[in-house]
Formats: sequence, structure tokens, C-alpha cells
Amino acid sequence: MALTLVQSQSEQEHKKPREKIQAYGVESLNDAELLSAFLGTGYRDLSVEQLSKFLLAEFGTRGLLQFKSLEDFQEATGLPLVKSCQILAISEYFRRLQHRDDTCLKSSEQFFEYIKDDFKRSSFEQLRITCVDPQRRVLFTGLIAQGSSNKLSVTLASVLHHPIRLNAHAFYLAHNHPEGDVKPSKEDIDFSLQLKNETQKFGLNFEDHLIIGTDGFFSFSLEGVI
Repeated sequence: MALTLVQSQSEQEHKKPREKIQAYGVESLNDAELLSAFLGTGYRDLSVEQLSKFLLAEFGTRGLLQFKSLEDFQEATGLPLVKSCQILAISEYFRRLQHRDDTCLKSSEQFFEYIKDDFKRSSFEQLRITCVDPQRRVLFTGLIAQGSSNKLSVTLASVLHHPIRLNAHAFYLAHNHPEGDVKPSKEDIDFSLQLKNETQKFGLNFEDHLIIGTDGFFSFSLEGVI
């Protein structure tokens, strides 16, 4: 696997969600595309893709689960009744499935248990981030980038966006090796070391980077790489 800090666009990114499902399977959709498929249409001058990206950028994949009432959701998002009800219904469905409220992460092992199911059924490499507050409670978790079956490229800005926006105390990263082997490549190691150096410039705590495979994980922190 080659994980590098560059800007890259794959051929998949030019396809709409339904086209990607037909061509590559539903597991190929990123979080914004999944939300787009649920919503179907946009709102005002935002396309459905733009609306989905905006909601996930503001609230995160699990942040949408925080709203308990229609009034609170509409006040926070400014969305009309139909769109608000759609998203609240989706959020309630996944809240009932996940039961991950008030999660605290105090170790790499806990992070692995928390994040591993997000990579299930994915035949594409994905990079995910989880930000925590000083009490180690999860503030945000979501997908940063998705690549091919053995290659993934990501920008520094996309990695640091959420920790800086949320004024997070620390953050964890995880990416998967769909083939199952968790041994890091030279690119994986270089990426982690470069990111550790860059985050120190911003005063951010980069806690760990996990590679998740079929039967376990590799921790760059526990192995003393970062």
C-alpha cells in the first residue's frame, strides 16, 4: 500500500453515487456519497453532493447522531422540514445500530475496537480520522480519503482540517489494507513520520496511525515509529 501526502483524483470520483454502486459496488461510496444517495436532491443553490459534503464537514459522520429533536436540527442546519426529517430518520437508524454514544478513547487498542467496523466490506483503501477532546471523548470521526485497492493519496490540509476546526486535543488515523496484511510499506512509514512532524508545527497531538487488516492491526505508536 502506498499512502502519500499528494493531491489526487481517481476516475471513480467523477461518477455519481448510483453509477458507482453499479460499477464498483456500494462499498465504493464514501460517506458523502452515501448521504447523497439517501437524500436524492439538494437544497436551494446546493447540489445534493455539495449539501452532503457540507453536512459531514460541519458535523462529521457520527456528529449527525447528536440531534435529538427536529427543532434543534433545523436550527443548527437551516434545512427545511423534509430534508431534516430524512436526515434525522437516517441518524436514528444508525444510532440504534451503533450504540457508540459518549465513547472515550484512551489507548490504541480502544481506537482499534472503535474504528474497525467502519472498514468492514470495503475493498478499497480508506483513511479515517477520529478527533477527541481533553477527556478523550470522541468529537468527530469520518472518512478523509478513499483510493484504489492498494493505493491512497491524501493532502495535509484534508488531514488537519477537522482537528484544527474542532480545536481537538488529539486525533487518531486509521487506514485499511484490503488484502489483509498489516505490514507498513515505506510510503506508510514516510507518511506517518511526515505527518507527525507537520502536526507538531500546529501544536496538535497525533496519537497514532493504525493499519487495519483481516486479523488485527499495526500501530505506528505502539511500535515506536512515531
